[in-house]
Amino acid sequence: MDKRRTNLRQQKSLVLEEVTQSLGLGRDSLKFTDSMRFETAGDGGFATEYSDLDKEVIGLLYHPEMAVGPNKVKHVLKDILSNN
Repeated sequence: MDKRRTNLRQQKSLVLEEVTQSLGLGRDSLKFTDSMRFETAGDGGFATEYSDLDKEVIGLLYHPEMAVGPNKVKHVLKDILSNN
């Protein structure tokens, strides 16, 4: 990270983004503007904390009943969401 070309808020945002990606949420979103995963070239914003949506997605990803594999996730996800 180039500290000379980024301010403290941008640095915090970049660290949060890297930590989030290491948790398994690797794609940015153009749909949810309050998410820290929202990214456009000209948005001018750098999220420094998770939105409620980000927290929910991370919670689902690490839910104890979450399964691995695309064929299993859809079924388990429906069960998790229906119980909450």
